[in-house]
Amino acid sequence: MTNLAEIMRRWRLQGVQLNPGASDGELGMLEALVGVALPLEIRDYFGAMNGMADGETTDLMTGFWSIDRILGDPQLNAGSDELGEYRDIAFADGMTQAWFLWLRVRGSKITVFVEIAGLELPSLEALFDCYLTDPATLCA
Repeated sequence: MTNLAEIMRRWRLQGVQLNPGASDGELGMLEALVGVALPLEIRDYFGAMNGMADGETTDLMTGFWSIDRILGDPQLNAGSDELGEYRDIAFADGMTQAWFLWLRVRGSKITVFVEIAGLELPSLEALFDCYLTDPATLCA
């Protein structure tokens, strides 16, 4: 079972209402906001579940947003660090916008930045792997 399938299974067991998958048009609009081609894993995630229903959260008090929510009121950030310049687009929040999960764009690549932990992960798959195997690393 892939991490995405396991994540969806666990969230459903927690009673989290997941949105139906996004359309190609919605994925195209997200890609336009991000400004680079979306990796297959991000397309697969939004294609399988377009975030959670508004107000829903995981056991870690994290709500994953639909593309409509991301586009409707984009939470954007930009800066630079020891790895260079980046642009961030929030796609989830923790504890009702106390902190965010960001798609971090560096050049033509997208990573995932976990704001509360100051942790940059190489992929959405890596985020889900941490959630499944060592969720404390995401809340440090």
